[in-house]
Amino acid sequence: MKKYLLALFLVFSLFSLTACGNDERPEDDEGIEDVEEEDEIGDGEINDE
Repeated sequence: MKKYLLALFLVFSLFSLTACGNDERPEDDEGIEDVEEEDEIGDGEINDE
C-alpha cells in the first residue's frame, strides 16, 4: 500500500512540475533580449580572474 501512495505522490509531483510551466509564446514586440556582460570599464571584455 505504501508503494502505491508513493507512486501516486511522485506522479502528482511530476505532473505539477511539467503542467505548470509558462507555455505562452511571447508577443511580437515582446522578444527575448540578449544579455551581454561587461566588465567594470565597459568595453565588453570579461575578465575571468
